[in-house]
Amino acid sequence: MSVYQYLKNFREISFHMPGHKGNIPLPVVDVTELSGTDNLMCPEGIIKEAQENMARELEKKAAFFLTNGASSGILSGILATTKENETVLVDRNCHVSVLNGLILSGAVPKFMYPKINQEFGIPYPLFGADIAYRSEKTVIVTSPTYYGEVSDMKKIRESVGDAVILQDESHGAHFYFSEELKALRTNEADLSVLSFHKTMPTMNQGAVLALNTEKVSKASIKNAINMVTTTSPSYPVLASLDYAGIYGKELYGDVSVLKEILTLKEVLKKNTPVRILENQDAYRLLLNFDFCLQSAKEIQRRLEQQFSIYAEGVFGNNLLLMFSPCNTVEEIKILEKAFLSLDLIVEEAKHQNVVPVLRLEQKLSPREAYFAQGEFLPKEKAVGRVSKENITRFPPCIPIVTIGEVLTEEALSLIEKDVIEVVK
Repeated sequence: MSVYQYLKNFREISFHMPGHKGNIPLPVVDVTELSGTDNLMCPEGIIKEAQENMARELEKKAAFFLTNGASSGILSGILATTKENETVLVDRNCHVSVLNGLILSGAVPKFMYPKINQEFGIPYPLFGADIAYRSEKTVIVTSPTYYGEVSDMKKIRESVGDAVILQDESHGAHFYFSEELKALRTNEADLSVLSFHKTMPTMNQGAVLALNTEKVSKASIKNAINMVTTTSPSYPVLASLDYAGIYGKELYGDVSVLKEILTLKEVLKKNTPVRILENQDAYRLLLNFDFCLQSAKEIQRRLEQQFSIYAEGVFGNNLLLMFSPCNTVEEIKILEKAFLSLDLIVEEAKHQNVVPVLRLEQKLSPREAYFAQGEFLPKEKAVGRVSKENITRFPPCIPIVTIGEVLTEEALSLIEKDVIEVVK
């Protein structure tokens, strides 16, 4: 079956990204740069106006539309703020695009390691105390996390002084449109990358790079974006970004879905043995099944097969669901009934860790490892060798091993690949 045939017949209740949940309120008019349609490489008309409107909505100095996803915003931010051989403070719980950006710029990461939530087996967001700042010019932070927890960006700003902060805020675009989540918005970062497609009514690959500083020029940001962005950007994606900027507050202003999510959480706490992560993002639900006979993986399978309900994914023994106002109250009621019908059985606690944030030796910089001569080895023979690749699990594309790190037995035990590329 082809992709076209599969999607044509696909029916689901979506509790995963993208945030539009399959209901894209746009005419799909796919055009190119014509008189009147403007040019993303050098916007002077409707795209310029749309980006200026987005900057006002986000309360930022400038906003740049991205049609290659938030990854292109991370690459652009790193290219605009770092130099070859310059040391950069990097959240080790970062998206793989951060490492790819360092390959391009030649900067050298000095990793900051978040603490681990032992109850759920997931990394916490970075705290100010996790940041061993010296005199680095750039700091790269991931907040919110994939699981809906946020860092105290004010304390991080206090910790790093006048350094440029590049915040991977991919999972928090909706914070700027929801009154209920307004306390989670931040203007502490100099650059923020917002992955609109994750939580807003925006098509996949729609994202925004927001500028909130005089430390980095608009010209340097635009030059970097143009280096990594296609010269044939998708106008449907641009239109969906514009739509989110115009109607996002109206969409999140209807709190009927939010109220139903909060009701769902209370019902699950009262009537099932699942544990719920107490995160700050009410639209993100992480359920832990350590006290259930059934595993998270089994529950995911049953939800799909019996109810056509699709979650974002399983991480260890946790099931992650992502909501947006593009879900309906009825869909969440169906989810509630589905959970209550699964007959979750209480069992003595077990624990299946999500992949931990490993502290591995960084032998080579990402660029050095990328351009070094390599060879492929069976996994069992790769202990002690330097990885020539970022080894991740998808989602959430956070590296188990980053390129340039030394492979250990523990790291290799977490890797599902049989063959590893290492530096020769």
